[in-house]
Amino acid sequence: MTGCIKSRLNELSNSHNFQDNEKQSRCVPDDVHQGTVDGKGYTCICPQGYAGTICEFHETRIDLSFIHNFAIPESLFIHFIAAVDHLPHVHMTIVNRIPLDRNSLTTYTWIVFNIASAQVQNNYYLIILQEFLIISDNISVQIIPSQRCASIQELFDVAIINRHLLRRIKHYHVPCQHRSELMCFYDDVHLYQWDLSRHANCFEFGYNITRMIVTD
Repeated sequence: MTGCIKSRLNELSNSHNFQDNEKQSRCVPDDVHQGTVDGKGYTCICPQGYAGTICEFHETRIDLSFIHNFAIPESLFIHFIAAVDHLPHVHMTIVNRIPLDRNSLTTYTWIVFNIASAQVQNNYYLIILQEFLIISDNISVQIIPSQRCASIQELFDVAIINRHLLRRIKHYHVPCQHRSELMCFYDDVHLYQWDLSRHANCFEFGYNITRMIVTD
């Protein structure tokens, strides 16, 4: 990069930082020769907690801790599901690394969701459940054993498990109505959570993660 272009780039970058010092966003024109930034043709580097073309959106902050004596993993998968009316469910996952000397973590996400589960090895914990989509919020949650979702292998005998899903699913109301200590369970396709009448609501889940975001 020549000296004059580098100088011009620094000048434009400094002049088009957001005035909001809290964001401290840096927006650099894609074309360093243009003299003004008009809202198009430039790239913004957003600080933690902000997202959008010009860092205009607050991300959802999740402060997550573990109950005492919980075996804290090196990394944590958080699965987000957006379930709205009869629209197809959207499933995205972020992966967070947990330092050895920590028993909690803070993560930010731009993902819109109303259900979130934390995966610790092969165990799933239902940590967030809202009726409406969460677009931007501050959430504090602790992972505790009672949030754990059981697998169908724990709830049904082999004869039922080996049936086709359409035949197997008609039995899924049984643990909902007779296992009051359970919050949820899952099979290889769906995550199931009960409503107030103790009937199972299903959310597309599955183990084949197609969209994953790795965070530090």
